[in-house]
Amino acid sequence: MGRSSTSAARRGISRRQAELITLRPRPLESLTRSWALELAPHGVRVNCIAPGPTDTPGFDKGGLPKEEVKATKQEFVKQVPLGRVANPAEVARWIVAIADPSLTWITGQVPSVDGGMSLT
Repeated sequence: MGRSSTSAARRGISRRQAELITLRPRPLESLTRSWALELAPHGVRVNCIAPGPTDTPGFDKGGLPKEEVKATKQEFVKQVPLGRVANPAEVARWIVAIADPSLTWITGQVPSVDGGMSLT
């Protein structure tokens, strides 16, 4: 099992449910940091957002029975210190913010937009 699967298992989430989670994928973090270093001399900033559980239509399109989707969402809510999943607009605001061209002194960053889930 990979890191996300092991973490999910410790939290009581099934392997199938864990596939629905986007938990700061390490390869994406590495790629973000690598590209940030490579492209910085050219004035290009590279950043990424690591969203936590977000209530999107993807939950319903994962092939799980509705009862399992509902149970998965309830498990996420238990794990997020803020006590809920995000709505897509909340995550989108962070994407727009980090892409703002006036933020010239930030590159290679992967902020967690997860309601505190990464802290647990």
